Amino acid sequence: MSGCGGGDDPVIGPGPIPDPSWPPPPPAGPPAAAGAAAWSGHGGSANHAARAPATAQTLNRVLWSAPIDISPPYTAGGSLLIHYGSPVISAANVVILPVKRNTAGAFRVEARSGATGSLLWQQDTDYILPASSWTPSMNLALHGERLFIPAAGGRVLVRDQTSSAAGVLSSILFYSSAVPQATLNTQIRINTPLTVDATGNLYFGFIADANAAGLSSGIVRIARDGTAIWRGASTLAQDANVTGPALNCAPALSPDGQTLYVVVNIAVGNSAPQSGYLLALDS
Repeated sequence: MSGCGGGDDPVIGPGPIPDPSWPPPPPAGPPAAAGAAAWSGHGGSANHAARAPATAQTLNRVLWSAPIDISPPYTAGGSLLIHYGSPVISAANVVILPVKRNTAGAFRVEARSGATGSLLWQQDTDYILPASSWTPSMNLALHGERLFIPAAGGRVLVRDQTSSAAGVLSSILFYSSAVPQATLNTQIRINTPLTVDATGNLYFGFIADANAAGLSSGIVRIARDGTAIWRGASTLAQDANVTGPALNCAPALSPDGQTLYVVVNIAVGNSAPQSGYLLALDS
């Protein structure tokens, strides 16, 4: 089963969309060198292996700490119904954190020295959380010195030279539409962590309410050169009852990078357990 599509089929989507603002990719090289990062995203890697290349060290002291939620949304009973995003760590030992900055769920990204915790730079994002009875996480992805940040309307912010305060910021949209972007910002929302493979291709899921762009909830692949394609979740699952990618469930890649694993959900009542499919797709 194909993981992505192109062309003008309205079920598949508008096809590849070059964006002149997308920066050129870093020079090509062996995948391991091009994608070198100590911790690239959820689960540490595109395979979610959760293995860090750093040498083990004693854990009997805290070197530094930084808040990741300026206004934690505690319930009246003292519970904290939220999932926080995974930090990413560059090969230059820069720790990049998603930080919730207010009670409305607005986020910023902070880059801190892994050695001292000092702030190197920060960047606000207009990312809008998917609706839920609990607060889902905002997750980043890192490929070498290229950082991917979710934004509103299904956009992805891209920061090159991530370990430097002088980094360059751009953005890309995975679909084309003549509708003003502000109209689509609340209708199309990234609802999974971002996953980047060893050569810099990006994968994520999104949900789409009724929208003038004609999108249905599905899975996106943004290639290393900035071109983008998407496929509807119900089309991929071959089941019209599928409503979209599972909330907060990160896409994962096989060790050879050829197979993309995603989870999609079927609409169920609030009192019923979730059901759906695990899909293995051609990446």
